[in-house]
Amino acid sequence: MLIETERLFLREMTMADYDALYAVLSDPDIMQHYPYTFDEERVRSWIERNINRYKENGFGLWAVCLKSTREMIGDCGLTLQNIEGQMLPEIGYHIRKDCQRKGYAKEAAIAVRDWAFSNTEYPALYSYCKYTNVPSFKTAESIGMHFEKEYPDEANEITHVSCITKTEWKKMNFRKATQDDIDEICQLVKNAIDVMEQNDIHQWDEIYPTKEDFINDLNSGNLFVGIMDNEIAVVFVLNKWQDEAYFSAEWTYSGENFCVIHRLCVNPKFQKQGIAKKTLICIEEKLQKECVKSIRLDVFTENPYALRLYEKAGYHKTGTADWRKGKFLLMEKLLTPPVH
Repeated sequence: MLIETERLFLREMTMADYDALYAVLSDPDIMQHYPYTFDEERVRSWIERNINRYKENGFGLWAVCLKSTREMIGDCGLTLQNIEGQMLPEIGYHIRKDCQRKGYAKEAAIAVRDWAFSNTEYPALYSYCKYTNVPSFKTAESIGMHFEKEYPDEANEITHVSCITKTEWKKMNFRKATQDDIDEICQLVKNAIDVMEQNDIHQWDEIYPTKEDFINDLNSGNLFVGIMDNEIAVVFVLNKWQDEAYFSAEWTYSGENFCVIHRLCVNPKFQKQGIAKKTLICIEEKLQKECVKSIRLDVFTENPYALRLYEKAGYHKTGTADWRKGKFLLMEKLLTPPVH
């Protein structure tokens, strides 16, 4: 199990993490809202319980590690917790004191939230804490959770519960683009190109994609946008058009009932919020309802973010294409029929 974010990676913890985790859980300031302090035995038990959770549930609290140094700075993950008599999926997090106030808890919790909704069937996720633990429930709110309830209990006196539903997580108003969207789309793409260039990804430029490309997509009825906070958060094209390089790929599904994703671009303002992942899920659900059998696309080999996105979403390589900007992978994902 490995989950990556911009600055972190989350992995399964082992007993080799004892010292790093002890530095977190034995800190009285970090654990001031817990009903007890953590000694050596409790820290070892904590690790053992999570190792068992990985085996039994496929998830648990994972080690939160810095990409820059690979050191473990805390834990974050998904566990089943008793919340007012119900065993519910709960996102928890603990970050070492010197690494707090840097957004690491939020960054890790967002990654766990997205993993959970993408890889489990839970209709909602929760976070709970003692009602006085304001930093904890503020972190929950920062990843889209809302106040659910408070209830009295023996351990916390009063437990504060936050929640986000899968429907809320996926909430982005997808629609077909209109003529009024074109200028905003072009500016969005220009801003995205600037960000890619800053990351040494030379995929798009003034030659492609152009305003004319998007106007043609619009006129063909194939241009879509996702709206958040009254802004275009993502733009993409769905059609059956394929470059001739596609004809030499080894597609698993070789029939005609497929769809191709083109020009998927997230507004830089909304990047690192799981927008691309949400968009792929919504595209797949839309096409499943239309009984489409497979999705095809191409991805620039020098764009590690896009490669990781599609690989994690279940797309597999079927061939390659050499175009003006370099080598692209041709990828495919088979769709299962919708469940009625």
